[in-house]
Amino acid sequence: MPANSAFYMGRVGFDLGMAHAKQDNFLSRVALSFEGRIPKFGLGDNWKWDVSAVAGRVFFNQHWSNETIESRWQKSYDAVVDPSNGQVVCRVNLATSTSKDPAALEKQITAAISKRHGFAPRVHLLTCAELERAAAANPFPQAAENPTSLHLFFMDAPPKNPDVASLEALKTGTEAFVLQGRVFYLYAPEGIGRSKLAERAGRFLGVESATARNWRTVTTLIEMSKEGRS
Repeated sequence: MPANSAFYMGRVGFDLGMAHAKQDNFLSRVALSFEGRIPKFGLGDNWKWDVSAVAGRVFFNQHWSNETIESRWQKSYDAVVDPSNGQVVCRVNLATSTSKDPAALEKQITAAISKRHGFAPRVHLLTCAELERAAAANPFPQAAENPTSLHLFFMDAPPKNPDVASLEALKTGTEAFVLQGRVFYLYAPEGIGRSKLAERAGRFLGVESATARNWRTVTTLIEMSKEGRS
């Protein structure tokens, strides 16, 4: 071939299968019309009246399947070096391995939400192991009888200078709490809707953000994670 020349090679991916599209349309339409004459009440016999109305509604649903995601498809045949071990891998696998970092995933999820919806929420990401450890350390086993009475507040890191005295002063006679590492357990059998302790816990713990889940949600998430890993 002449110098500085190039050639292009393509591939038709019949083995990937064909993309499928399904569309459902439903149209309903109603048309009504009435007409008549006005009797002779000094108005003559040339008066007529008519009324008509038309209403319609369209339902449309479209479903695509087996459609290639171009960005992932390109990564699947792009060979790169994995910086962690020096091995040559497909870029799609490299992206998957690096995205296992919780902090990196939190930023990616926040960025994706911001791009699509225009606001950037604070994302807290927990691994299955962290969730299971928090459940195993539950200091209020009586919550099993009333799963919504216990809430677990998950924080980024253990509070450095929690104001425990102020937290104690806020709790009612039926409320109790325990702080273990980055998890704040709040037992409130009367609910947290009007609980001053639940409302101000973040302030006196000295954390900027936290995410709370009741005991029922925590145990349900653990069961779902086990099913996904089986």
